[in-house]
Amino acid sequence: MKKTYKIVPDRNQQDQFFLYLDNALILTGPEHDVWRSFQRRINSTVSAIRQHGGEPAIERWQEEDATLVSVTWEEARKGELRCLELPPDSWKALDDLAETTNSLAEAGPNAGSPSWRTLIRRIADGKLQVTKPPQDAGKK
Repeated sequence: MKKTYKIVPDRNQQDQFFLYLDNALILTGPEHDVWRSFQRRINSTVSAIRQHGGEPAIERWQEEDATLVSVTWEEARKGELRCLELPPDSWKALDDLAETTNSLAEAGPNAGSPSWRTLIRRIADGKLQVTKPPQDAGKK
């Protein structure tokens, strides 16, 4: 995945700047405010990527009077950033349960694949009932 931030001075008004994200205008204002937002947004993006186990590649360059920064990273497994803090074996259990219960993503890049989010949604909507396993389950 990739995000590109671009900051450009307004040629018609002194001390006014434009901030773009992926070529869409997201902010205009005084130079100091726009530069501060530019840095904060880049830092926030990098922090979020690292928080979810990714390592972003950051590239900075100039095009005429514009400063550009791109942040590139590998997508999280199955294209989703997991916001719950669980150990890997717990994620595997959720993924396995999603597959076992046929809890499939209905849309997006993972449509038709087992989805822990769909599993949780089905439980919350009462479409799937969770029961406690018998005490001797798994013991031999």
